Amino acid sequence: MSFLMYKRHKYPSEIIRYVVMPYHRYCLSLRDISEILLYRSIEVSHESIREWNKKFGPIITNNIRRRRQYTAQGKWHLDEMRVVIGGEVY
Repeated sequence: MSFLMYKRHKYPSEIIRYVVMPYHRYCLSLRDISEILLYRSIEVSHESIREWNKKFGPIITNNIRRRRQYTAQGKWHLDEMRVVIGGEVY
């Protein structure tokens, strides 16, 4: 992500990414993320987090999806299953 995207924001780009990523990856609420940051002595309102998600969310979500597709290529995960139909085991 380019530096210009984060221009004119009060907080540094690392904090914005740190806030937006868990919202999309782990489905945390805005107030939960605000509380997590408060434990780290960073006071951010849930409304600021909502605005950041609106602005940067699609970009970060696309990056997560791209990374997820890349790691899963060419791998098969099979599970064994035993089925009995009419007394015959398959």
